[in-house]
Amino acid sequence: MYKTIFSVLFIGVLLFVGIFYFKYSQSSQKELEVSKISSNILLYTESGEVTFKTLGSNTFQVASSSPTIIPNQTIVHTKIGKASVLLPDNSTISLDVNTEITVNYSTTKTSIYQTLGTTYHRVQALITGDTYQVQTPGTLAAVRGTQFAVKYDTKTKKTKIAVTENSVQVSTIPLGSEITGTTTPPVETITLSEGKTVIVDKVEKVPEKGESAMQILDTTKDDDMRVWVEKNKKEDIQLENIKQSTKDSDTLRSEIKRVIYDDIKYTKKGWVNRNRILFNGKDKIYTLSLKKD
Repeated sequence: MYKTIFSVLFIGVLLFVGIFYFKYSQSSQKELEVSKISSNILLYTESGEVTFKTLGSNTFQVASSSPTIIPNQTIVHTKIGKASVLLPDNSTISLDVNTEITVNYSTTKTSIYQTLGTTYHRVQALITGDTYQVQTPGTLAAVRGTQFAVKYDTKTKKTKIAVTENSVQVSTIPLGSEITGTTTPPVETITLSEGKTVIVDKVEKVPEKGESAMQILDTTKDDDMRVWVEKNKKEDIQLENIKQSTKDSDTLRSEIKRVIYDDIKYTKKGWVNRNRILFNGKDKIYTLSLKKD
């Protein structure tokens, strides 16, 4: 009799362990899938033609789908188009026409190398020790979580940086420096506050005492940056509303894609790519394809 009771208890324990393991494995698998999904860098074509290539490649290819999953250390170019990049941590970068950046992302450090044109950065609040920096030839902007615009003119070799939220640390660095993962010794550093724009001249030598390569002014007094900032601040309001209504990064990411890029809808089959078309004067939505982030 005791053997029978013991056998029943033993089988019950085995069943309990088996069920627990099965559920745990499913849960872990789902977490793994979410982790894989949210680790992608997404390139959105907003208008015109947008191209990209990986470092070391000689040929640009057209971003034929929106979004396009791009590998890390990819060069994005918008000669006759506009685009946005959504990073795995939900930070976003808007690229104006005739702009080129190189994206170098890791979980602790994001480095954007901008060689041409105009960008707008919305950086998620970073964990202590993490960094987000944008470098142009001769200038480095470092932040912890803010919104700001960057413009680099290849003709004048000047960089403009406009801050729309919090502050940005701006440094002049030796001309021709590239992001290598190490800290480039700055020549001059300032903290640029919200509502201000700094115009940075190219630096070919260490300035004399009292000299500066930086000119600070109100963003409203610089037409170039004012127009670009005002355009992007409208989207900032949308993003802020999304942040206030979401509790976790996965939900935030899906809402950014749904509201800002208007390209996805979640169904039981997964993420469905959505595109808007104008049909008989009315805005229609149609399903284009299934895509995973």
